[in-house]
Formats: sequence, C-alpha cells, structure tokens
Amino acid sequence: MKIYRSSRSWLVLALAAIAAVVPTASAQARTTQAVASSRGVVAATGSGLASSSSLLMPKGFAARSLRPAAVARAGANANPASYTVTDPSDDSSGPAADITGVVVSSDANKQITFRINVAKLVVPSDGHVVIAIDSDQSAATGYQGIDYMFLGDLSTNSFVVGRWNGSDFLTMQEATATASTDNSGLTFSINSGELGNTTGFNFFVRTVQGTEVSAGHYDDAPDQGTWNYQLGPTAPLTLTVGLTTVSKARAGKPFVALIEVVRSDGADTNLTASDVSCTATVGTTTLKARTTVGEGPAAGCGWRLPKKSRGKTLRASVTATLDGATVTKTLSARIR
Repeated sequence: MKIYRSSRSWLVLALAAIAAVVPTASAQARTTQAVASSRGVVAATGSGLASSSSLLMPKGFAARSLRPAAVARAGANANPASYTVTDPSDDSSGPAADITGVVVSSDANKQITFRINVAKLVVPSDGHVVIAIDSDQSAATGYQGIDYMFLGDLSTNSFVVGRWNGSDFLTMQEATATASTDNSGLTFSINSGELGNTTGFNFFVRTVQGTEVSAGHYDDAPDQGTWNYQLGPTAPLTLTVGLTTVSKARAGKPFVALIEVVRSDGADTNLTASDVSCTATVGTTTLKARTTVGEGPAAGCGWRLPKKSRGKTLRASVTATLDGATVTKTLSARIR
C-alpha cells in the first residue's frame, strides 16, 4: 500500500525544488514554516483480526451500548459530508487519540474516503483506530450490525480490513484499500464494491489505547449511536488555496510565491509542474518565471526582480489546474 507524505511536508519539497534557482528567497520562505514529519500506514497481512471484538466492545459494558437505536444522518447526497464531534475536547487519556471531526466523501468510481481528524496522533504508540461500518444499514446482520471493520494499528503502522463471517472478523483480500496518517489524523479509502456494493451505510469511529476498550482509554465519534452516509452524485471538484508563502520583494533579488492547493473532495492533491502557471509584472515589464513548481499540494514560481525596480509595484499570480478545476492566487507588493 502507498505511503503518503504528511499534509505539511509538501513545503519542504517545493522549497527545495525552487532553491536550485532562487536559493535566497527559498531559504527565507522556509524559515517561516514549521514542517511536520511524514508518517504512513501500510497494509498488514494475516487471516484474522486479533482482538477485534475487544476493540469494538467496551469492557464491562452491555452489548446494547454499541448500537443505540438513534442514527445521526448527514444530508442526502452530501459529498463530502462533514460530521461534527460534540463531546469535550481531550476527553480521551493516554495515547488514545481525541477525535475532533470526521469527513466522508465518494467519487464517480464509488471510492469512499474517510478522514478522521484528531487532536493528537502518536505514531508509533499502543493505539488503534477503528472504523465500524454497517454496510447494509441493518442491525440484524453482522456483529451488532457491523459488517466490515477497518483496524489501524499504530504500534506497527499497519492496517487490515475485516468482514464479519458470522463468528469473527476475517481479513479481506481487498484490492482498493489505502490508508495514511499525518500529525492531525488518519485517512482511509476503499471502494464500495468491497463493502458489499453499498450505496449508503451507518458507521462510527473509535480510537483505543491498548488492545481492549476500557474507561478513559478510548474515544468514540459520535459519542452515542452511529452516523449515516449516502453515496450520491459527485459534486463538481473545486480547488481552494490554503497556506500561502511569499518572500520579501527586493530590487535585484529573487522573489518566490508558493500556495497550498486543497481539493474539495478531500483527496490528496498531487500537482506536477505542468499543472501550474504563473505571471508577474513590475510596472509595464513582464517577468518570466525562472522556475515553476508543482509538488504534492504545492504550486509556485520563482522570479528575479529587476535591479532598478525599487518603489515599483510587483503584481504576481499563481494558478493551479487539476482534474478540470482551477484556482488562482493573486499577489501584489511594493518593491523595496
């Protein structure tokens, strides 16, 4: 399974690429950012899910506490659908990650993506992340209604996907599942065809410290019941600008502009240089970019400002186009 970079490591790669042409500006931009380390989740192998029931069932709780009758529903065909966590922040203890929100999306190929946002995610640790999926929206099937289970093991940086066979969750020989972690959460993706061709499902998310659920060492989202997600028409992709990094505009010096491009469907943004275009003018003079960078979610360019441009206005733009969607960031600065 693919190992993904953390959501912020794009900045290091992009700045390194620009540094070959405009090192002064890139070094200046780099000092303004705190870059997180990259972590990934890889696929595990095996015939069964060890301690799967203990990770689903809170120790000392009645079975009915797993699936209360109430189901919190997102709007029909909401894509992506955001689920808000209403319990107090930092209500888990130890390395058990505190869940702060969940986003679920699906694309035209019915690839379903779960994004679990947490306040802290320690890798490696003795923590686990569980996504319990009721693929047929029926409490009469599966384990207490749960037909499929994603289990991420943070101690080994691995995951498995299990299907209830009537007595246990057995590891699936799935082909479309991927998972990745970063400092702020975990992303899991799988095609609906491997979840019984589901068109809608109930689910809940759990983080656990250790190998069984005990009071004070796990966090549930939602706190009670389950959420519901319905696959529907895919909303048109839009791109937005997240983080923006620019260097100071100084006459005769390099100038760098970088933006972070964010997809509306929650998928990883994977740009190349051919997806990026830039413009820049100083007064009536058009500047040619010395380098253009597309790396992960980073898009940007580097220019060298004219020596006799002090006091003039620099106007620049960075445009990224991906999968039919376009976003442009315009910038202006007085050159010193």
